[in-house]
Amino acid sequence: MKHPLSTTQARIIAFSVYMYRCLLRTGPRAFFEEYGESMLQVFRQCCIDALQQRGIAGVLLLWFPMFGDLLTGVITEHITQLYALITRNRLALAGFSGERNRTMLRTQRRSTLIIFVSFILFGLAWLNFFRLNDPLSLWLPLVRQHPEIDVTYRVIKIAGQIALLMLLVGGVPLLFAVVRDTWRTRRRNVLLWFGMTALLLTLFVAITAIILLAPAWWKNIDPNGGIFFIVFLLTLIVGAISIWRAVIRSEISARLLRFALLSATVVIVAMLIALLASLVEGALFLSYVPATLNGNDIINWIIADVMMVVAIGLSTVALWRGLRTHPATIA
Repeated sequence: MKHPLSTTQARIIAFSVYMYRCLLRTGPRAFFEEYGESMLQVFRQCCIDALQQRGIAGVLLLWFPMFGDLLTGVITEHITQLYALITRNRLALAGFSGERNRTMLRTQRRSTLIIFVSFILFGLAWLNFFRLNDPLSLWLPLVRQHPEIDVTYRVIKIAGQIALLMLLVGGVPLLFAVVRDTWRTRRRNVLLWFGMTALLLTLFVAITAIILLAPAWWKNIDPNGGIFFIVFLLTLIVGAISIWRAVIRSEISARLLRFALLSATVVIVAMLIALLASLVEGALFLSYVPATLNGNDIINWIIADVMMVVAIGLSTVALWRGLRTHPATIA
């Protein structure tokens, strides 16, 4: 005999179904109208079963496989429609004027760059969670008692790694084309920025190697990590400026830009999953082990989540503008 749900349990089910509905609405409208209600009914029943079998933790652990399957379906539907749109407009693309094509390419270049800068912002926030399991002497007993905390922590790490991988998949061919075009046209100001980036990157790699090979010696030189942080920040800023200037001034094919934007779709989804996992992780810490968090930990956590939200928002708007900019819509 099934017991009626308490008020708290009913709110958890309602919130889970609400989040699932919001993700469903990110898909194509036709997809939502055809499958939305049935998928919501199935998800709600799964949440009720998980709640009755394993409690609140069971519902939270259900989020990741169910939301992951949904996001995969939504992305597949969007990509399918995008390829259909590209196919329908292929002949129209050939007939449009060079000026309109240049406008399209400029918009797509800006969108790609905004997504790149947004990922840097996300990456700085994401790196903050690598210290979460330090020290292990406190972390291991904690996750043995509450394994869902370890699950969400791993989701944060893996989602960030997937985002980085997909950024490289879409960005490395683009960067190769940009460097080749820059070298071919001999744009000295861009080459100078690339040279500065190479020098700073070499310095950063050298410092990192010293820290790994001779940590005690480096500790005497940089006890608070200030030098390492400054070099890291300078490398990041100069590298971002170099790439921005080079991409804006380079001739890049529409096919390569579209491929980069399609890869960016997966990057944004992975960033969103990392953000959701971070929010769940914070809720688990506050529910189970609030004493392990001090005031600075909570503030840093909030700042990291806000940075992720800003990064996802900027990159989503940029992706939307980049994907919707095709010859049929340019005035």
